[in-house]
Amino acid sequence: MATPAAGDADEAAAAASPPPDRILETLAARGRQRHPDSNTVAVLAPEECDRVPMCERGVTLVFLQRMVAELTRLNRHDADAGQFLNGMHTTSSATDWQEFDRARDEYCGKACTLHTGTSFVEACVE
Repeated sequence: MATPAAGDADEAAAAASPPPDRILETLAARGRQRHPDSNTVAVLAPEECDRVPMCERGVTLVFLQRMVAELTRLNRHDADAGQFLNGMHTTSSATDWQEFDRARDEYCGKACTLHTGTSFVEACVE
């Protein structure tokens, strides 16, 4: 049995981590692959004890800067919270949750987490 080279672990870690400015694309692709059955209904979230501990769900300033750069690159720099979560096609913060559909915006926050049933941060940690 061959012993893995020292660089193999680094290569595997790099392959699992999204390239710079590609968080939303990575989550969208993973979601389509793992949860192709519905564009509107999320998988059931795991029990709280099986999730990333609450105190470890924070984000760094670097992550926030990376997200701002990515949102700007995708021309989403002026999205409001409802549009970020439910899709750029939504028209009113009062009803945006009713308009959610991954088929219409695969990069919105909810679409990027359909396959996990958890928070956006937890989906990124995964």
